[in-house]
Amino acid sequence: MTITTFNNLLGTLVLLVLCFGCSRPQEPIFKGVENLRATSISTKRITLQAEAVYHNPNTLGGQVVSTDIQVIANDIPAATIEQDSEIDIPATSEFRIPLTCNISPKDIYENDRSGALGGLLNAVLRKKIDVVYKGKILVRIAGFRYTLPIELEEEVVLK
Repeated sequence: MTITTFNNLLGTLVLLVLCFGCSRPQEPIFKGVENLRATSISTKRITLQAEAVYHNPNTLGGQVVSTDIQVIANDIPAATIEQDSEIDIPATSEFRIPLTCNISPKDIYENDRSGALGGLLNAVLRKKIDVVYKGKILVRIAGFRYTLPIELEEEVVLK
């Protein structure tokens, strides 16, 4: 076997290993939303905070690129969480994405078309509010982009 044939064979073998030995990273796994709470309550603003929890099964880390999540409070569109800052995703571990939004009772009143405002005011008086987070989170791992859906409905106790 000549050197040229050996180099061609070795080059082909390396190319086959690179093509078939490497696979696309797996999509992070949604674990849930934790620590959902109202951190501030006033007549001008209700601030809600939560953390979306995911697990990255890959040996490579990545970044959260952006979020686009609608927040619905007692059936009324109340806020949008749009974040464009990158958050690091560690390899083979759990990671958390902070979700913070401000709900304006005034905006809810102006957008109320179904009498749901009474339900919202009743919820505030009861010290509870039903919150729905619905949208997507865009992540990048090893150059591949993934759109992770998020949908959660939970009752938040107002303290």
